[in-house]
Amino acid sequence: MNQTTQLPSWLTETDEYEPAVQKNHFVDRNIQTLQRILLTMQKTEEPKGFLAGTQAAVKLPFFCLMILWVSLSRSSAFLLIFSTLLLLILSVSPLKLIQQCLVPGLTAAALMFITLVPAWLLGYSQLLNPLILKSWMTVTLTVLLAATTPRDDLIAALKVFRMPDTFILVLDITINYIVMLSRCALAMFYAIRLRTVGRSKTFHHSFSGIGGTLFIKSQMLSQGLLDAMYCRGFDGHYRRAEHIHFHMTDCLLVLTAIAVTICFFSI
Repeated sequence: MNQTTQLPSWLTETDEYEPAVQKNHFVDRNIQTLQRILLTMQKTEEPKGFLAGTQAAVKLPFFCLMILWVSLSRSSAFLLIFSTLLLLILSVSPLKLIQQCLVPGLTAAALMFITLVPAWLLGYSQLLNPLILKSWMTVTLTVLLAATTPRDDLIAALKVFRMPDTFILVLDITINYIVMLSRCALAMFYAIRLRTVGRSKTFHHSFSGIGGTLFIKSQMLSQGLLDAMYCRGFDGHYRRAEHIHFHMTDCLLVLTAIAVTICFFSI
């Protein structure tokens, strides 16, 4: 005897679920920012240009001294002379390096201009040009140093000037952790974007979970790093090179630093 079973009406209806418009602008912006950070810090290209041939032990004090003189200067003539020198250095650099230096420098100058608009409206226009010029030059010098000096050489240059080993260790570990934790955060942001359908009311609760996960991950990495240091016999002391060989470009930087220092005190 054949028995037929009749399905309920709700089982025969077609689901017409249309999720709300998904707005993941915040997640997308964070993904793009993390990708940009990782791309910048994982570049393996050899530095090129005039400054690439100089040693980090010469470049580091040169740029620090130049930033110091620019920050302390109150003479418009000195700022104009030094900006001309900086443009001359950029003019003999590769095009890619020029773009890499000018974009952050001009961005810093634009932000400084926006910050000083109230002072300009109140009649303090004499502060506008020097501060904008200083912002552009200091940021450009910093980017120029970072773009033309490998990270390992920069860490080794700190040891040449007898910086404390603890400071060098913290700086070195911090740079490595930025890369590793950025990868972990990028993977979690991808997971949030893939698992979100439509508009979620608990969407922002995930960011506290990302922060907690990164904190736990950093603790695990620090314990693994400590075990690796014990296994490899690292006692926390950085060793520097026995001798520093000066080249023509190094001597040119030293002479430039002397000339700029004389110009700073004489103008």
